[in-house]
Amino acid sequence: IEIGKDLAVKHPEIKDYSDEERLKTFRQLGVDYEMEKLKKDLSDFNVHFDNWFSETSLYENGAIKNTLSKMKELGYT
Repeated sequence: IEIGKDLAVKHPEIKDYSDEERLKTFRQLGVDYEMEKLKKDLSDFNVHFDNWFSETSLYENGAIKNTLSKMKELGYT
């Protein structure tokens, strides 16, 4: 509930979006919001990473599909 309230205040234009656009926007803003919280929490414990990336990108760029295909081709699955 807190995240929804926070995002609604920071992005009031969302109320004018279609349901599909609103869902897509809230999903991405929610991921960004949670990542910032995670980075802050890790920083509080003096844990820092040089690189961050989204697991979603592995699906979007076909890396998962290609890897699974290669594993099947080589008889690993």
